Amino acid sequence: MFDGVHLGHARVISSAVDQACASEGVSSVLTFPDHPSRLLRPEAPTPLIMTPETKARSLLDLGVDHVVLQPFDESFSKLAASSFAAYLQSSVPALHGIHVGENFHFGRGRSGDVGLLSETVATLGIQITISLPVDRQDQPVSSSRIREALAKGEIVEANEMLGRCYEASGIVVTGAGRGGDLGFPTLNLPWTPGAGPRHGVYAVELTANGDERKWPGVANYGVRPTFNEDAGDPVLETHLFEDPEISPGDRIRVAFHSFLREENRFASVDELRRQVIRDKEAARAMLAV
Repeated sequence: MFDGVHLGHARVISSAVDQACASEGVSSVLTFPDHPSRLLRPEAPTPLIMTPETKARSLLDLGVDHVVLQPFDESFSKLAASSFAAYLQSSVPALHGIHVGENFHFGRGRSGDVGLLSETVATLGIQITISLPVDRQDQPVSSSRIREALAKGEIVEANEMLGRCYEASGIVVTGAGRGGDLGFPTLNLPWTPGAGPRHGVYAVELTANGDERKWPGVANYGVRPTFNEDAGDPVLETHLFEDPEISPGDRIRVAFHSFLREENRFASVDELRRQVIRDKEAARAMLAV
């Protein structure tokens, strides 16, 4: 799946990229756009950290030449583990090497492991390279651990496992203007990730329209309970410490650095205003700006 494209994934991918460069070959990543559980367990599919598009971009950023998004459909799900390597070779006749993690499983019912893969590729003249996991806090980095950390608001821990900041991205929309009325105008991003972060306030940095400049700020992700009687879809509202003249229709990326507090309902607008001032101070201290 490569969901999250975390440090463990990066170790496998860098191994493949290095071998491709050394042999003047081409490196490709085979992954699924949707989690297999959507087919196998549709009543409770695994929520994803990333969209297929964000995942593909992150994989390409690691230096691979191609990303293959293989739909996990009924036919693919029935591929026998013993036929997996031959299937790859028939799809890519010039296949030279396969790189996987030591906990890699494949084939119908996830019945294949690296032992079986090593046996089958040996008969096909394909090299196999098996990468060890990357550990953090004495446990292997995994997508499930990152999902759990995000849900708890443990954004620093999630970032350590990702090897970069967790991000939200999308198009800025026009809001109700409440932030401006409070004296803290915000850039509003409707955003409902599969495995999203805990609702609350975060210290963040924002980039816009492909520009590499980072704008520090404070963001609230949630349903704005002070103003909304009925919870709707969550929105990411980012207040920047400077005005970069970003407008509705612009594309932004918001990098989460630290969880400051949970989302709360305030008794009055003045109470909310005072809390936002404290949030800004806390975010400035955390971001050292």
